[in-house]
Amino acid sequence: MVCIPTGLAALAKIIVASEHKTIPATLHYSKPNPEITGLSDGRLHVVSQTTKWQGGLTAIKHFGFGGANV
Repeated sequence: MVCIPTGLAALAKIIVASEHKTIPATLHYSKPNPEITGLSDGRLHVVSQTTKWQGGLTAIKHFGFGGANV
């Protein structure tokens, strides 16, 4: 599953990613936060380079300020 935040922009990003069958890299990521144990111990990872994607479930998480929730 791929989870990309930011509402409508995320929907557009997911559509483009599925058309190209790739997961885009996370911009400006350099190293994991040591406070997040899942990243430190390897259970979770950040997509730091463009990755091939076979498709599947996709989630969008967006909580806007002022009541705009998607």
